[in-house]
Amino acid sequence: MMNGTASRTFSTPETKGKQGRPAKDSQTILNGIVWIARSGAPWRDLPARYGPWETVYSRFRKWIDDGVLDTAEKSYSEKHLKKYRKYYNILWRVSKPKDYKRFIIQANSCLTHNAYDDLDKIKCHTLIIGRKQDSVVGVNSSKEIADRISNSELYLYEDYGRAVYEEAKDFNERVLKYLKR
Repeated sequence: MMNGTASRTFSTPETKGKQGRPAKDSQTILNGIVWIARSGAPWRDLPARYGPWETVYSRFRKWIDDGVLDTAEKSYSEKHLKKYRKYYNILWRVSKPKDYKRFIIQANSCLTHNAYDDLDKIKCHTLIIGRKQDSVVGVNSSKEIADRISNSELYLYEDYGRAVYEEAKDFNERVLKYLKR
């Protein structure tokens, strides 16, 4: 639901009032996860600079259980995933964010930003493009946004995931046509 606040973030687990070692920061954990993904090594071979492998693996499992790490799978249609999933391992090995701190900041911003109460302040013509099969936020989010912005037009794609801008061949043309009206 748009008017709710996101509860999941890339963060260091709460340690207030707990005994033991201080928690590893999220950047170090994420770097360890990326190292495992790129190297293909077993968790037990994780270099010590990322912390104990059990800690990194535990946070990795927590992020999966919390739904934080499955967004890529939910962002694309099944057709797109079948075509490109085989390249994920290569992409993991050759691509690297320039700065993991920026990634963490952006991820947290995406998960915690809430402009729902300000949507009705938008007065200009607005094109809202959604997906009927949106498995991340659901189709109702697009409909809610359209309902809140009085001068909006809603277009819902049938068979695409959240990355409709990459998958739909007519996406750019549709946006340009809207802007030229």
